Amino acid sequence: MRTLGEMGELVGIGYRWDQDRMEDLVGFYTMAVMASLMGVLCVLKRETDTLILLAPFIAIPFGVLYGKLSRPRTVIFTREGDILTPNGIPRFLLPVRKLSYSHNAIASIELTTDCKGYGVMLFKKDGFCSLLAENMHKPDARAVAVQLTIALQELRDGMANASPSRVAYESDPWAE
Repeated sequence: MRTLGEMGELVGIGYRWDQDRMEDLVGFYTMAVMASLMGVLCVLKRETDTLILLAPFIAIPFGVLYGKLSRPRTVIFTREGDILTPNGIPRFLLPVRKLSYSHNAIASIELTTDCKGYGVMLFKKDGFCSLLAENMHKPDARAVAVQLTIALQELRDGMANASPSRVAYESDPWAE
């Protein structure tokens, strides 16, 4: 993902990926299908009271599946130094749309592991870190870490090349 400015300069760059593994979503699929089948049986038998009780068991799994599949994880680094996460980051109830520090504070973006699977961690120069992705297969997590590292490096290189060159003065302007 790249965003170019009016002069063709790189304004923002990032990467988008699907974090959820399909085997983790099978439970939601199964629950949704079973509740839907029971709902159809209730309609055929004209049992509206049971159908009303089943409605949340039908709607919630489909809602969760829609939310998970329609909102891939995204990280965007901007020229101003912002780190945008439009669909949030893991382990936060409310979506964190923007990290509270600049991308200049980033030391590295690395593959991590825990008991559930692999993830991607953003390490800052002060030693603190932010989890960007979790519960992934190793090749997928590695690809995300590599792509985000490439994106950040490309933005930094573009900013370094676009910075104004130092002006050579004929005389020292601060000298008296």
